[in-house]
Amino acid sequence: MMQLITPDCYAEFASELREMHGLRYRVFKKRLDWEVQTEGEMETDPFDSLNPVYLLLKGSDWRTCGCVRLLPTTGPTMLRDTFPALLDEMVVPASA
Repeated sequence: MMQLITPDCYAEFASELREMHGLRYRVFKKRLDWEVQTEGEMETDPFDSLNPVYLLLKGSDWRTCGCVRLLPTTGPTMLRDTFPALLDEMVVPASA
């Protein structure tokens, strides 16, 4: 199952968001050993403060097993600001 969490529902789904940040910690900090910002056992970064929409993938046990953060391309994005090399010199997507 997939679960969509919009900024106006953050409070209602606070436990799901904590679980998602915990998953990101386990993947990015523990497994990949990336230099990421952590607080306790949760990973966050400045993009989380931009009111993204989160899409969570839930397993058969209803635990979060995957996630994606959706932001408008008109503002800061990880593709443009963190991983531009992935574009291989192509123009960064941006639309209103």
